[in-house]
Amino acid sequence: MVKLFEQTHIFEHSWQSVTQAIWNKYPNPWASHVLTADVIDRYVDPETGVLHTTRLFTKEGRLPKWSKSMFSLSEAYILEISELDPVKKTFKTVTRNLSHAKLMLVEETQIVSPTDSKPSGTAIHITARIISNTGWFAVRSRIEQFGASKIRENTMRSSIGLMHVIEDLKRRKLIV
Repeated sequence: MVKLFEQTHIFEHSWQSVTQAIWNKYPNPWASHVLTADVIDRYVDPETGVLHTTRLFTKEGRLPKWSKSMFSLSEAYILEISELDPVKKTFKTVTRNLSHAKLMLVEETQIVSPTDSKPSGTAIHITARIISNTGWFAVRSRIEQFGASKIRENTMRSSIGLMHVIEDLKRRKLIV
């Protein structure tokens, strides 16, 4: 069984400000579990002008209490592949965990674009798939439910963290 998640957050900030904040998102007090963020590859397509970036994140591994006796997890590695098109004003990121993917694979896609309704607003549309490939249905179902609830919780914390970064960049006069 695959658990799906979908949500949209609207920010009252320009697309440029939101995308700049995404690049500067870590560290922030709302994401203390993110230990490192490293750029693995980055290039601009000379024909389209699209910026392609691959980043690797190291995060603290967190498991529900009921599973700690079965699984050991201290750190997790997350791969992010992104495309930023400054002409079309779209920024797409796809992240997936590299660690413990058989236990629980989480693939999240974020599309950042200006809102249609407000010229100064920006929407971040998030979709995620949570898949567990463990052999036991009862365990697999609990893992997927845990993953779906954590995605809901984490997207809210992520939005709060992004707002913190936007305000910090404004305070330091790095964005308008």
